[in-house]
Amino acid sequence: VFILAISFQSSRSVWVHLRIQQKPGETPQRIALSLPMPISLTRWALSNFGHKIPGLRDQPVDQYSEILDGLSAEEPFYIHVDDDDGESVEIFIG
Repeated sequence: VFILAISFQSSRSVWVHLRIQQKPGETPQRIALSLPMPISLTRWALSNFGHKIPGLRDQPVDQYSEILDGLSAEEPFYIHVDDDDGESVEIFIG
């Protein structure tokens, strides 16, 4: 019953998909991770520890709650970065 409840909850939650393509010749060539993202836990962590994260020190962390509430599978948040040497990182949140 516990596994059934967790699988039902994770199917309705927002997921984070991370895809990394490394430089030619490096192993592993591709790395792929997909995990459910607990929005309430993420919101709590940003509000309590956001000032300790170097890239977020000068950012208005209060606005991140609005961004987190707007995430959905219908309109995912997407980041794609290509490097000149062949590395590529893709992040889907939704």
